[in-house]
Amino acid sequence: QGCFTEDSVNFMKRVLERSGFGQSTACPPGIVQSLRDGKKTDLSVEASRREAETVIFDIVENALRKADVKPEEIDVLVINCSLFSPTPSL
Repeated sequence: QGCFTEDSVNFMKRVLERSGFGQSTACPPGIVQSLRDGKKTDLSVEASRREAETVIFDIVENALRKADVKPEEIDVLVINCSLFSPTPSL
């Protein structure tokens, strides 16, 4: 990607090796794209929003299903996505 030093890459490698990261670990599409296709990671707000929506929508759908709650029964939903902070907020 051209934005990391050799030291920072080595640090990230050590973190990944010790984290349990494996074949069944899910990664954001932008990272997968850069690893698989050698393309630069898409750092745009649009790509970040798509990624956040993919994760958030799935989590909310699963939580509603498990709780047997319909979306119409909810007045306010507060979420936190610490890696993506658009303005105005989600």
